Amino acid sequence: MIKECEICNTNNPLKRKKRIKTSPVNVLKIVYADFVFINNRYVLVVIDGFSKYLWTFIGKDQSTEFVCDFLTWIQKQLACNIQILRVDNFKSFISPKLTQHFPEMKVKTTLPNKHTLNGLAERVIKTIRHLLKKEEACFRRRNNFERRMEIVTKNYNGTKHSSTGEKPKDLIFAFSTTGESYDPEDVVLRKLKLETLQFVNNPVAFRNMKQGKPETDVGIFKKIAKNRELVEIQTKDKSIVKKPIRKIRPIKVP
Repeated sequence: MIKECEICNTNNPLKRKKRIKTSPVNVLKIVYADFVFINNRYVLVVIDGFSKYLWTFIGKDQSTEFVCDFLTWIQKQLACNIQILRVDNFKSFISPKLTQHFPEMKVKTTLPNKHTLNGLAERVIKTIRHLLKKEEACFRRRNNFERRMEIVTKNYNGTKHSSTGEKPKDLIFAFSTTGESYDPEDVVLRKLKLETLQFVNNPVAFRNMKQGKPETDVGIFKKIAKNRELVEIQTKDKSIVKKPIRKIRPIKVP
């Protein structure tokens, strides 16, 4: 009946208005944090609400001092302060020590049994668990837990996020207020590229798969590929192969 009545439709629309979601417009405007217990280790998971950049810190406890140390490290890395910290009601986050250490930071906690209010952290933790299982299945425990967590965090930050359409690492370090903040991985890679360019047209050693087994092979380093993490190497049969820049070793010519 209501659908057929023009007056009712005008004054009492059945369609609900969509709630407008507010999102931060600056790095460290809102930061989400939570602890997760994996492999008998406590992992502090911190996410920037603007870029969705992820930090993971492994520790033996969940102390407030541990939280303060790494939040301070994040602020120094980006040369700006955290404005709002959104966390649950865990004692490490609601301790007076935290507010004393960061007097300008507002700490907003979730209500008991309302974990959806810190939904971003919960979703990222779920993703971390999934990626760790995937990484473990691929490498069959050849890496220790610290190394696996490092790989998972790097891969997360290097993958386009569905909510922004950008890679978290590209978004967060392109939004530097001082112009001096860089992704540590990019700094290392840039130095490595400069060092490697000295060996153009010189022999390099690299790992190659032959009949399913890894073997050391030698080729001539030609150039760095368009993909900044790969280099082009000319093999003995004159073909060109691409290998990760971190996986080649220059051979000194006497």
